[in-house]
Amino acid sequence: MKKKSIHQLAIERTEEIKRWVNLASENADKESELKATLSPRIAEILKGKKLWLLDSLIRASGREDLNLVEDKRVSASQAPFPD
Repeated sequence: MKKKSIHQLAIERTEEIKRWVNLASENADKESELKATLSPRIAEILKGKKLWLLDSLIRASGREDLNLVEDKRVSASQAPFPD
């Protein structure tokens, strides 16, 4: 197997990040819909997180931990925060 040059790796990684940015942008409505299902407290905690994007990338990767995003939502809702 031929090793890739640092330049080629940088190009491939940049292209992958561009793909993620485009995927997030094209599906901003789905991200908003998902966030709308959260309680206000949880929405505040997770406001900067791209939950739909993370879930989409996990599912596309073929990884086994398909419940990660749902687990994150549930654990955030059970966290003991003062009112």
